[in-house]
Amino acid sequence: MKYDLNDPAVQKAIEIALETGKYSAVATQIATGKDREWLINFADWLEKNDIISPSKSDNSFRRLKCKTYEEIEAKLNNRK
Repeated sequence: MKYDLNDPAVQKAIEIALETGKYSAVATQIATGKDREWLINFADWLEKNDIISPSKSDNSFRRLKCKTYEEIEAKLNNRK
C-alpha cells in the first residue's frame, strides 16, 4: 500500500507522531478513524522509509527518527 503526504489522514498521523516523538497506532487510530489494517500498513511504510524504529513488540511505541515534517518529506522524496 502506498501512502501520500497530501492525504489528510497521513498528515494527521505524522503530526501526532511529531508532537509525541513516537508512533502510536492507538493515538493514530483515534485521530484518523482508520482501521487496523491501515494502521499496520502505515507503520510498515514509515519503518521501510526509515521514519520510525522497528517494533519491539505488538504493544510498543515506535520511536520517531525525524524531528520535523520537512525531514520526513526529504526522506520520502529521496525514495521515489
